[in-house]
Amino acid sequence: MVMWLFREEKGRKMARGIKELVLNDRDRFVLFLLDKFRVLDVKSLTVLAGFSSVNYADIRLLKLAKYGYIKREKLVSNLPIVHWLTKKGYFEIHDEDKRIAKPVLATVEHEILIGRVASHLVLKNGVAVNQMITDRDLRVYQGKGKDNRIMKRKSDLLYIEPATNKRIAVEIELNYKGKSRTEQNYKNNQRFSDKQIWFISKRKKVLMNQLEELGADIFYIDDLEMEPIEHKTDYNIELSQVELIQQYFAGGTLNFEKKGSLLDKWKD
Repeated sequence: MVMWLFREEKGRKMARGIKELVLNDRDRFVLFLLDKFRVLDVKSLTVLAGFSSVNYADIRLLKLAKYGYIKREKLVSNLPIVHWLTKKGYFEIHDEDKRIAKPVLATVEHEILIGRVASHLVLKNGVAVNQMITDRDLRVYQGKGKDNRIMKRKSDLLYIEPATNKRIAVEIELNYKGKSRTEQNYKNNQRFSDKQIWFISKRKKVLMNQLEELGADIFYIDDLEMEPIEHKTDYNIELSQVELIQQYFAGGTLNFEKKGSLLDKWKD
């Protein structure tokens, strides 16, 4: 009896000794960002989540990883450490379970660059994170709307320019896909966007020349500015992109399709 009581008391002490991280608004915002972009490195998270420095962001991300909200790993030897959401992290922000797949090694570099370009747009173009539409946003929208056509009209990022209200399609090209495919991608983007920005390497001279002929705005990946600067970050902004996606694709740009406009099937 005495031994049983001792074990019970010891169990209670161990339970009381288990610590859990108290999440703040920025922690939850980091989880939302990883849900939105899938994979981000520390430099991108520093900018997008409004940390004052990379070192400070790193400390907090280590804690989120330690307590199981995110995964943090160097997946490719010549690329930075990346972060992605865990099942626990997803449940924290959505209150439902979901299986979270490990990032695909073949696309990690491209996904890192999407985050860095998004950070550049925040710092240099004044685009808020909740005004960007990612591949993940479109897939969630498609799941609700059961309209497969929306994934045929995607770039790496979409946003509505704050100053002009123009619809901007962003393409990030690591490798030249050939003249025919590049031209087709450009023309597809023209059907739903007012302007295109292509982020490419300075080494891709053939791609650069073709894009100049097509009339795309070109920015070099090599010149991305990632130094965090003080900017206001609202951690309680609504990151659901339903209304933004509707706004972006509205206006009859796809009404020529026999099945109707892109959004005709989607209902709340």
